[in-house]
Amino acid sequence: MTKKILSFLTVIVLCLLLVIPAFAEDDMLTIGASAIPSQRLKPLLVDDAGLLSENEKADLLEKLERYSAELECDFVIVTVPTFNGKDRMAYADDFYDDNGYGQGEKRDGILFLLGMTERQWWISTTGEAMELSEEKLQNCVEKYSSDLTDGNYAAAFNGITDNLYKAMNSVRHPTVETKWIFIDLAIGFVIAFIIMKAVTANLKSVKSRVDANEYVVPGSLALDQSYDRFLYSNVARTEKASSSSGNGSHTSSSGTSHGGTGGSF
Repeated sequence: MTKKILSFLTVIVLCLLLVIPAFAEDDMLTIGASAIPSQRLKPLLVDDAGLLSENEKADLLEKLERYSAELECDFVIVTVPTFNGKDRMAYADDFYDDNGYGQGEKRDGILFLLGMTERQWWISTTGEAMELSEEKLQNCVEKYSSDLTDGNYAAAFNGITDNLYKAMNSVRHPTVETKWIFIDLAIGFVIAFIIMKAVTANLKSVKSRVDANEYVVPGSLALDQSYDRFLYSNVARTEKASSSSGNGSHTSSSGTSHGGTGGSF
């Protein structure tokens, strides 16, 4: 009886030895996989390069938090001494994902990254912020590129943040821009109507005709024969426009879709 119990226990131990490593391997895969935290791990301002004073950091952080809450879209600024040999786009995307930035189901947000050794910057967008084109993102930075070059980082970061806020606000509230378009169109229509009425006011003696023959003087035109002669053909081919959205869309190492653009200073 004792031998049977020992044999039974030996079988159980052997089974456990076979099963436990398999579970352990699955857990390691889960742990090793790139996962985006459900909560933000770092503040909206990360000045690892030490470019700002304490007062400048406090003021800029307050603005970033206010804009982020208002538009429900994280506005993030990150400065680093170096990208450590990593591509700037990948660095920005991974920093965004690994630290759980972004709001809502699509994790809406915009991250501006500055690398001092490389003298380069990158803007990473996620969620609805990806609707911002590369050109619009470039314009948000272009005005303050000289401040970045001259080391006026507080002025540059505040100006870039304001521009990114305005750009994202146009995405969140498109009627703010489009209502002026409709007003301009209405004004143009009224002006065109007034000009047309003024030009046609002196043409009241002209009566409309429904038949072209009424404009021909009787007996002034006689055709013995008529024919059509085909001379040549001309075919013009136009290249089909690309369907690219122009927002630099790509997928990060965590499998998240990002947009963005970059430059040097």
